[in-house]
Amino acid sequence: MSAQDFPEDNIDDDDAQNSSRGSNRPRTHSLDKPMGPAKLLEITETMYRDFNPAQVTLDTHADQALSKLQIHSQLDDVFIRQVLYGIVRYRQFLGSLMDSFYYYNSGVANREDRDMYKVMAYLTIFRMEELGFINYRRLVDAKEPQKMVVFLRYLFNEAYLREAIRDDWLKLYDKEFVDETVGRILSWKPEVQKMLDSLEETVYLTRKKSDEKEASTSNQAGNAANTRPRTLVQEPFNLSQPRPKPLPVEDPPPPPIHYRSAPKFRDGPTKEELALQAAREANWKAAEEKLAKAEPFKLRCTERPTNLDKIRAEIEADITRELTFQPPKPRAVPPAPMSAVKLNTAAILREDALYRKKQQQEAEMLKKFESELHDASEFKAWQARMLSMDEAHRASSIERRRREMAETQEAAIRARKQKVEDNQELGRQLKAEAKEIEEGLAREREEATKAKQAMRAAVVEARGNVAVAAEKVAIEKRLAAEEERQRQEMDTKLLAEQEIRDLAEKRDIIMQLRALERVPRQRVKEFDPTVTPDHGLLETMSLMELRERLSVVRRRRQEEEERQRSSILKHKQERDATLQNKVVNIQRVRKVAAVQSQMRRVQRVDNTRQAAASLALKHEDDVLDLHSKLEAKRAAASSESTRIAAEEKKIKFEQMQQAAGAAAVEENKFRELRSGAQRELVERQSTKLATATQYEATKAKAQSVRMRNVKQEVKAKQNFLAAYDEKIAQLTQMAHKEREQDLTYRQGLASTVRDFEQNQRSKHAQETTRRLQAQNSTMQAKLQALASGMDVGI
Repeated sequence: MSAQDFPEDNIDDDDAQNSSRGSNRPRTHSLDKPMGPAKLLEITETMYRDFNPAQVTLDTHADQALSKLQIHSQLDDVFIRQVLYGIVRYRQFLGSLMDSFYYYNSGVANREDRDMYKVMAYLTIFRMEELGFINYRRLVDAKEPQKMVVFLRYLFNEAYLREAIRDDWLKLYDKEFVDETVGRILSWKPEVQKMLDSLEETVYLTRKKSDEKEASTSNQAGNAANTRPRTLVQEPFNLSQPRPKPLPVEDPPPPPIHYRSAPKFRDGPTKEELALQAAREANWKAAEEKLAKAEPFKLRCTERPTNLDKIRAEIEADITRELTFQPPKPRAVPPAPMSAVKLNTAAILREDALYRKKQQQEAEMLKKFESELHDASEFKAWQARMLSMDEAHRASSIERRRREMAETQEAAIRARKQKVEDNQELGRQLKAEAKEIEEGLAREREEATKAKQAMRAAVVEARGNVAVAAEKVAIEKRLAAEEERQRQEMDTKLLAEQEIRDLAEKRDIIMQLRALERVPRQRVKEFDPTVTPDHGLLETMSLMELRERLSVVRRRRQEEEERQRSSILKHKQERDATLQNKVVNIQRVRKVAAVQSQMRRVQRVDNTRQAAASLALKHEDDVLDLHSKLEAKRAAASSESTRIAAEEKKIKFEQMQQAAGAAAVEENKFRELRSGAQRELVERQSTKLATATQYEATKAKAQSVRMRNVKQEVKAKQNFLAAYDEKIAQLTQMAHKEREQDLTYRQGLASTVRDFEQNQRSKHAQETTRRLQAQNSTMQAKLQALASGMDVGI
């Protein structure tokens, strides 16, 4: 890489030393120049690592991070944004690639470099054609060669691409897109392979061409040896021995530091300071020329048409519209639909019950008026008047708090200025402490270097024991493998014997089943449904008689169902007639309620309009009062600043008059320092006293407002609980009445069912008695006929 490719890394050492010595020259000109690849990639990784989608959007995160880093170059801004947006868009694509990469390279890749590998993967897969191979090579060289060798060797391996990586991508994307991406990656393989060779040479300190030449020479020698007939000879494996790593080059000891005596104090810059200033100017000019020659990273997205300015203007207009204190007027409420809604039975009964409850309440009110000769209309009017007064008081308290907040903001601005001055003083103290800490770190760094040198000597000494340990491990592995082989042979033998026993047992079971199938079956007599089995049980009957009785029972049940259907139909007709009457009553009540609600709505709109007009007049008076107070405070602050400026001008004039001699200047300097310190102390005390006084007053007002609000909330809660308890008591009484009515209805229904079941039991008993008498008479007739037949036969 040339010096032009990395302009930020080629600033002269003299320039760095001069800047560290406290040069006050501003360096804002470098913000407009393009940055180098290392800085670009570092900023991109940091922004992606800090992005949290649960807290902030991607655009807001990018704007905040870039403004914090003070990146004003348009090309660098576009490059960082495009790479950040691309990584977030293809996060699943890159996440799948990283999982596969760390699975196959877990021993040579660090998990902490996952974000760095994601950035390089996105640039390699999606942006290499736009960047060009030369710029891509600049980005690769900006990272550690060892990490890039591992990553590029895996990404451009065709076997991994067409198997493991492609299978993971097919779980997320279409086959056409995945095949196109794999083909695009492999199209850059020749150029990347040359870059990999140079990177491997840098990492492993070897030359691939010499290795290939040695390999070809050994292959030719092997082919020549293969032409001669030879016998099979057992040879050990030709294992490649690890190359010893080169020892780190020890840094030479630093030269001793020679301190020169401090120069004498003089007014104005000395010759050495002028020379340093001239050298510093020359270094800055040289750095600017190098930065101007650097080629920026260009992407095609900068050439495409965009409506970013229009969208930004619309978003800013929306934000401005949301922050205004005059929201848009709401649209008028659309008129209620006039279409009739069909009510179901539950709605009709619910609304009829509500109207009956209201009628009952009105009747109670009339009865109470007749007995007590007054009603609650006066109380309702007083209650409405008190509510309106409470609302007006709440609006005035809100306006008062708004004015107090404006005054608090003025006080906060003054306190912020004082805080800035205190922070500057604290910064000067922290710089002195940082200098001491830096010296301590230098000493610790020197001690750490000595400890690492001792550790290196111990590691070199321990490398001699590696071969012995490796031989011992190999012997243990061979013994373990022999034991495992013997165990597997024994398990195989036992498994074969078990299979033989299982086959013999299955053959025996099959023969027994076949013998059972050949046994002849017994024949069963046919069943006669007209024969009564003589088992000596009560109610014994034949199947035909049972079926006849079942048919009689079904006919009776059908008659009972018909009777119940007729009663249910009659009940439904009565209920429909009742519901129809209730619907007519509901419609009549609704018309009256609609007229009354319209009148109340008109009255409420008039009252609201009058209250808004009075509130607007009061608000205008408060705004004018607040404006006059703020103007008075601004005038006082302006006069104070004018007085301070005049005093400073007077002081400077006196300093110029007293600068005739060095002694007078020194004396004036210390006098002004003392007076300035005293004046600063007095001003700080007065400012802090005023701030504390205002803070305590504001705190007391806030506490009083908070206590008043708490009292109002407690009162509202008590009223709500009282109304709630009263409503619960009424509902409990109604539920008790409904429960008693339901219990009475259920008791009557149970008694009716009980009487019906008793009648059925009595009828069934009579029918059973009659049937038994008929059976007995029939049996007696048969016995008589049988006896007479037997007599005739005799």
